[in-house]
Amino acid sequence: MSEGSYYLRLSGLLQRLIRNLHVQAYRPSLRQGVSLSGCRLLFLLRSGEPVEMNKIRKNLSVTGAFATSLADQLVKHKLVVRQRNDMDRRKVTIMLTDKGKLYLAKLEAHRKQFFRVLVDGLKEEDKRTMERGISILVDSLESMKNFNV
Repeated sequence: MSEGSYYLRLSGLLQRLIRNLHVQAYRPSLRQGVSLSGCRLLFLLRSGEPVEMNKIRKNLSVTGAFATSLADQLVKHKLVVRQRNDMDRRKVTIMLTDKGKLYLAKLEAHRKQFFRVLVDGLKEEDKRTMERGISILVDSLESMKNFNV
């Protein structure tokens, strides 16, 4: 096998892994019309404190327009509320509603159960091998913070 085909195969496997993990872990949200990005925003808001749209944009690495669209999606589902600063109307914060907190708790419980079921059928040796492989990948990715192509 050539080096090029190895990297192509590895890239395809990682893409399939990430896509399948997201779809399975967030299946209840996707069924209810909350996107994966919307779920990421909910997890960002989990502290219960209001978060400025600018911080949301930066933390999710999205444009301001996309962050606004995500907030609109979650407002529509009554999972978050949007608040304007009385002193500076340009500053907008987003905060979880009680419904959003409950929704997030259910989503977290589903994710935990999903990962439990995912690994429960594995042998202990396979669990250790999988954890070691993932740790190696994460360490490698974290060491590449300044990688530019």
